[in-house]
Amino acid sequence: MDRQLEYDKGPAYDTGPAVDEQEDGTDSDDASRSDDDPGRGESGLVESAGRSSRVGLGFGVGSFVAVYAVLYHLIGTMFATGLFTAGEQEPSRWVITGISMLVSHGATMLNGEEPVQTGYSIYTSLSSHLTALVPVVVLSIAGYLLVRTLWEASLEETVRNSAIAGMVCTASYVVLSVVLATISIWDLEGESGGTASGAAGTGEAEAITVAVDSSLVLTTAGTVLTFTLLGGAVAVFISHYVKPAEPGCNRAAESAQSESDEVSS
Repeated sequence: MDRQLEYDKGPAYDTGPAVDEQEDGTDSDDASRSDDDPGRGESGLVESAGRSSRVGLGFGVGSFVAVYAVLYHLIGTMFATGLFTAGEQEPSRWVITGISMLVSHGATMLNGEEPVQTGYSIYTSLSSHLTALVPVVVLSIAGYLLVRTLWEASLEETVRNSAIAGMVCTASYVVLSVVLATISIWDLEGESGGTASGAAGTGEAEAITVAVDSSLVLTTAGTVLTFTLLGGAVAVFISHYVKPAEPGCNRAAESAQSESDEVSS
């Protein structure tokens, strides 16, 4: 009888601690599995690096194409004013755009084997204050969008992924610039007996090219790194300090897509 009264008057069972213990046990099991299987963390890093490399490659090629397209339009306006029609044959707009783009990054323009002197206005017009601003603007925007695309919950992880993407972006941009420099040749043969190239009276045909050497690689890489870092720094400042952003840039689009799928189903 006493046992029955003790049982009836005993404290009510509280399932809270049991649930907490179960949750703690689950967390500990997950942590132990994570510690016991370091390959899972390594595979995650490899996957993240692969994604960052693909993003960097896309931004590198896209930035190069964007800069070339804008400069092609600007060079077209120069052709419209007759700037490059002084000689007997008009140069290719694609070639002039290539030379202008590379010089705007700091590459050396050559007349034959000698650097072009600034006294020849038709050549110096290939690189102006306006053409030099094109890569600055495009690369800064690319750096901003790159960081926003790779934004994660952890700032350290974001910086690591963005650094990988930035290196791939720079490398792809430099490779394309070297290829462009090898094919951008303005042949001055037949243009006023060589006077346009500064070889008046000699009859020697010269060509306007861009020096393909270490200076081309260094100046192009420096330009890309400088302004992508600038754009990336702005993205970090805005997303982390001014207006904290959610990890990834496509969460809203994915949420909208899932909602539309639910409605359709």
